[in-house]
Amino acid sequence: MFSKWKLAYPKEMWILAIAAVISSTGSSFLWPLNTIYMTQELGRSISISALVLMGYAGSGVLGSLLGGYLHDRIGGKITVLIGTFMSCLCLLGLASFREWIPYIIIMALLGFSNGIYFPALYALVKGIWPEGGRKGFNLLYISQNLGVALGSAMGGIVAQKTSFSVVFIVNALAFVIFFIIIAIGISKQARDTLLESSDETAATAVQSNGAPIYLAKSTFPSLMILCFGFMFCLVIYVQWTVIIPTYMKQLGLSISSYSLLWTINGVLILIGSPLIALLTRRTLSTLKSQMVTGVIFFMICLVTLNLSSSYAGFMIGMMVITCGEIFLWPVVPTAASELAPPGKNGIYQGMVNGFSTFGRMIGPLVGGLLFENYNFHVLVIVLMLICCMGLICFLIYDRGKLRAV
Repeated sequence: MFSKWKLAYPKEMWILAIAAVISSTGSSFLWPLNTIYMTQELGRSISISALVLMGYAGSGVLGSLLGGYLHDRIGGKITVLIGTFMSCLCLLGLASFREWIPYIIIMALLGFSNGIYFPALYALVKGIWPEGGRKGFNLLYISQNLGVALGSAMGGIVAQKTSFSVVFIVNALAFVIFFIIIAIGISKQARDTLLESSDETAATAVQSNGAPIYLAKSTFPSLMILCFGFMFCLVIYVQWTVIIPTYMKQLGLSISSYSLLWTINGVLILIGSPLIALLTRRTLSTLKSQMVTGVIFFMICLVTLNLSSSYAGFMIGMMVITCGEIFLWPVVPTAASELAPPGKNGIYQGMVNGFSTFGRMIGPLVGGLLFENYNFHVLVIVLMLICCMGLICFLIYDRGKLRAV
């Protein structure tokens, strides 16, 4: 079975996947505990903490756009290395400075540097394996979530047994290993060749996987609608890292029980992804149907959370939203890759990551304000409305786009 999987992907895709597992493991030590660190260790309110996370995500939007631009100009590999090196320095800074003001500044810089390397990492998939389509993005997605399962399982325990400084250092060490693997193992720059041919030549061009090349002006509105749908979904999803841990803490549940939810998330992704891949080959074969199905799972999750405040309810909610995540997360960058004209894959992936980061930016603010000023159930109702907006975006994103062939 393993040899069959090994032959199904190029060697550099496996190297990229291994690197993604390591970086995601390190990051998962930190990001589920950010809100807890600010509220308990630094003594700030959840609204103030949400503003800091908003600044982190806002700088990530700028980093994503820059990362996409750099990918198309200097190549994916060097862009990933630049962003990773900057992130390492920021994490070491977080471990060294435990005061509030330095924390805010360094978190903003960390968001910027993470934003640089992340879209370039996804754009590398198309450069390494252009004919892979959804399979390449799905492998990267599974790899990152394997890291989530490993990191989140250990992060809460490490924070309770040692200190948050150790969490920052482990994250930095993981990025160092990630840097070395990418520097040594990835040879391709994954930079698309700019289309310099005439309009007639462009009109007959096709991608290496047989998918048509779209005209840049015709696909940009579709890309924007796709990105807005993704952003709405991230506003909902980010509540699991901002509001849910605080809400669980109010209900008397421990940090380790919260971290276990992310372990369940990662394990379910590993088990469920192959099953859903089989389902999408036989029934839900279009990208649109997969995205719509994902949003429906998000809605079911919200209903579950609104009806139950027990730990079992949180576990069921996590399992349901994870199913939606498996449908959505690999498909959106795949759809953006199909929309991207030659030479624009990096910036298109940068737009996708920028909007998703913007969703992570406004999500904590929306969640924090509604949770503190009203209650959790009002928050869920608002999130359901946002979910409907995302569903509409995915239903209409490909209407009216013009193909070059």
